[in-house]
Amino acid sequence: MKIINITSQKYRSEYLNLTLEDGQILKIHQSIAQNHNLDVNFEVSLDFLNQLRQEGELREALEYATLSLNLKDRSVEELTQKLRGRKFSQRIIHIVLEELKSRKLLNDASFTQNYIESKLSTRASERIKEELAEKGIPEAMVEEALKNVTETSPETPSEEERAFQILKKRAQQIKTVDKRALYRRLYDYLNRRGFDPDTIDNAFKRYKLEIGGGIHESTE
Repeated sequence: MKIINITSQKYRSEYLNLTLEDGQILKIHQSIAQNHNLDVNFEVSLDFLNQLRQEGELREALEYATLSLNLKDRSVEELTQKLRGRKFSQRIIHIVLEELKSRKLLNDASFTQNYIESKLSTRASERIKEELAEKGIPEAMVEEALKNVTETSPETPSEEERAFQILKKRAQQIKTVDKRALYRRLYDYLNRRGFDPDTIDNAFKRYKLEIGGGIHESTE
C-alpha cells in the first residue's frame, strides 16, 4: 500500500495527513514523517502503519502530559487519570509516566512536599492528608513530608495557631451582624478545613480574648 498524498493540517500545521491508496487518512506529527523519510509513493505495510500509529499516540500523549504538568503540578495518579480520560492505551500511559519521571518532571515526593508547603497555612494537617490520599499519595510519604516541612521550617505555625489565624482572617471577610450566624459560618469554615472541635473551640476562645467582637455565641 502506498501513500498517495501528504498535506498539512489546517489548524495544526505541525501535523500531517497521510492519505493511503485504500482511502485511509493517517494523522502524524511532522517529526515522525521526517524520521521515516515518508513521502508520496512511499510503500507502507500494515505492521508499519501500526508502528506509525503507536509513535503518533505516544507523541500526542507525551505532549498532553507535559502541557498538563506545565499548567499545574500533579501526582502520578492524577496524571494517570487524565491520560486515561483521553483514552490513551495503558502501554502508552506507562511509557509516558516513566519518561516524565526520568526527566524529573513527575515526582510524587516533591509534589507532596510542595503541596504541603502551599496548603499548610490554610488547613489542618488531617485535611491535607485526606487530600493527598485522594491524589494517590501513600500515607507514609505524606507523614514523612509533613515531618520534613515542620522540622526544616521552624516558623511553621502550630495547628492551633493556624486555626486562629484562619478564623481571624475569615471573620474580617464575612459581612453579617448576626452573631449566631457568624459563629456558625466560621465554625463550619474551620471544620471544612479539617480542624477538630477542640482546636476550633480554642481558636474562638483566643479570638474572644485578643480580638473581641462576641462571635463565640451559642447557637442554641
